[in-house]
Amino acid sequence: MGIAGLVLGVVAAVFTRIPFLGGFAAWVAIVGVILCSIVMGKEKAENKLVGTTLAGLILSVTVLIDLGSGGLGLLGSLTNAANSAINSLGGWY
Repeated sequence: MGIAGLVLGVVAAVFTRIPFLGGFAAWVAIVGVILCSIVMGKEKAENKLVGTTLAGLILSVTVLIDLGSGGLGLLGSLTNAANSAINSLGGWY
C-alpha cells in the first residue's frame, strides 16, 4: 500500500507539469496524502518500515504546496529540501 501512495505522488508530480492537468493532479495528490497517512499509521502500529510511505506522503504534500503556490517551480526546491532532511536523519530505511 505504501508503494501505491508513492505512485500516486509521482503521478501527481508529473501531472503538475502538464498544462490543464493541474486540477487532476491536485485530486491525485489529495488521495495520495490520505492513503499514505492511513498506511503510515498501520505500518507504525505494526513496527514496519515506513520509508516508501513517507516518500509518497512527502511527494504528495509537496505537489499540493506547489499547486497552491500557483506552480512557481517550488517542487524541485522542496523535493531537495525533503531529501536533505531525510538524509540528515540517517537516510532511507
